[in-house]
Amino acid sequence: MITEDKSIHKTKSTGGLENDTPQNKGISQSKNVKEAIGKPVNNGGVATTKNDLHLEKQWLAVKDEYLANFPETEDIDTNVEQDSLESIISNIAKKRQKSEQEIHDEIMNWSVNK
Repeated sequence: MITEDKSIHKTKSTGGLENDTPQNKGISQSKNVKEAIGKPVNNGGVATTKNDLHLEKQWLAVKDEYLANFPETEDIDTNVEQDSLESIISNIAKKRQKSEQEIHDEIMNWSVNK
């Protein structure tokens, strides 16, 4: 059995890619750090404020008692994980024929011992 000598191909250049760009260069090594980092992108995320967190804590504290006082709201899904608190407030406002701001204020001013 005769095998071909493949060593002759090793001397031939494959003409691979030429890359003159230095690799693994960190941002701190860059000449124009501000250009490399750029500006933050506003991807339309929802900003949470302290008021939103306070409202959510208040809602969780008074939810059962609040809803018990308004039988027209008994068929509203009030699971905050599945739905946003704002949409829950919106649904309650529609059922009670009040503005969302009025419902928001009621929740914030609701005392657990009412």
